[in-house]
Amino acid sequence: PYEVVEREARKNELSVEEFIKSFQVIAHFNGIEGVVYTFERI
Repeated sequence: PYEVVEREARKNELSVEEFIKSFQVIAHFNGIEGVVYTFERI
């Protein structure tokens, strides 16, 4: 979701566009929390 990417971009002091070019998102399904997103630098 855009809100998740926007929040992570702010944490890394990047614009959303810079963040998208620098990180890949990985979605994990957790039976308790639902979908959990992690980010890895490209």
